[in-house]
Amino acid sequence: MRTFLTAAFFLLVFSVSSFAAASATDIPLGQSAAADDLFETQRGYFHPSLNLSGVYTDNLFNQSSSNAQEEFLTIVTPGLWLAFPGQLKPSEPLNTDTTSAGGLTMSRFGEDDERPFQSFLNYEAAIKSNKNFSSEDITTHKLHGLLRGTLTSGLSLELADAFSKSHDAYATGSSVGQNEFTSNLIGLKGAIPIGDRFKLHLAYSNFLVDYDTLANSFRDRSDNTVTGYLYYALSQKTKLFTQYSFLDVVYDNNVTSDNTQQHVYMGIDYSISEKVQAMVKLGYGSQDRDGALVGRDDFIYEVQADYQFTQKNNLNVAILRKLKE
Repeated sequence: MRTFLTAAFFLLVFSVSSFAAASATDIPLGQSAAADDLFETQRGYFHPSLNLSGVYTDNLFNQSSSNAQEEFLTIVTPGLWLAFPGQLKPSEPLNTDTTSAGGLTMSRFGEDDERPFQSFLNYEAAIKSNKNFSSEDITTHKLHGLLRGTLTSGLSLELADAFSKSHDAYATGSSVGQNEFTSNLIGLKGAIPIGDRFKLHLAYSNFLVDYDTLANSFRDRSDNTVTGYLYYALSQKTKLFTQYSFLDVVYDNNVTSDNTQQHVYMGIDYSISEKVQAMVKLGYGSQDRDGALVGRDDFIYEVQADYQFTQKNNLNVAILRKLKE
C-alpha cells in the first residue's frame, strides 16, 4: 500500500511538470518557438543532465592494510529535473541517511515561497563501474518530489517525498560487501502566519528503511517524526526560531533498539545577501530506549551556509552533531 501511494505521488508530480513542459510548445500559428519558450518558461522547466566522474581508492573494501585492494571507479550520473512553474535551480533536496533518526541528514532552510503553487520532480542515478572488481558494479537511484500550495495570507501546505535505492559503505554492516537497501521518506508540512512577525511551522514525516538481505533485516525500521517550529522575523533578512521534535523509532525485528527521541533547538536563519544564506541552531537531544539498552542525552547542533554563485550553481557547507541510530 505504501509503495502504491509513493508511486501515485510521483506520478502526480511528473504529470503536472510534464504538462507544463509540453504546454510550452503551444505557440500561435505563424510564430516560431525560441529555446526559452520550450525549456525555461514560466509554464515549466525541463532539464536533463549527465555527469561523468572517476574515483580512486587504495582500500576499496575498507579492510586492514594487509588486505587493502586498490580500485578505480567510473561513475556515470544521468539526471532529470522537472518543475512547474518554471524554476531554474532545484529546490533544496531532502537528503536522507539510514543512520539518522527520522531519516533527514540535516535540516532545510526555512523556505518562503510567495508563488501560489510549486511542484517539481528530481531524479538522479549513479552507475558505478569498477576497473578490477566488476562483480561490485552497482547502480543507485534517488527520486525527490514536492507539491506546495501557498495563499496570499502566507498560509501554506507542502507534501514531499524522497526515495532512495542505495547501499552502505563497505565493512559497515553484517557482511564485507555492499549492504543494499531501499528507503523512503514522505513528509507533510504546513506554515501558519501569526500576526506580522510570527510564523508557526508544523511537520510530520515517516521514514522507512528496508535492507535487501536477511542478514541485515535487523536494521529494517520505521521512524515517525512530529516537529514544530516557531519563527520570529527580527527583520526581512533575519529570523529567530525555536524547534521541538519528537521521534518514534520502531525496528521491524530488532525490538531492543526501539527508542523515542526528543530534540529541542534555538536557532537563527539569516539571509546575509541575495546570494548567501546561513543557519545556526543549538540544542539538546534525549533518547529513551524501550529495552535493556541505555539511552543517551547529549548536546546537538547544526550549522549551514549556502552560497549561490549563479541561478544554477551553489555551494553548501554544513557541520552537525546529532544522535544517530
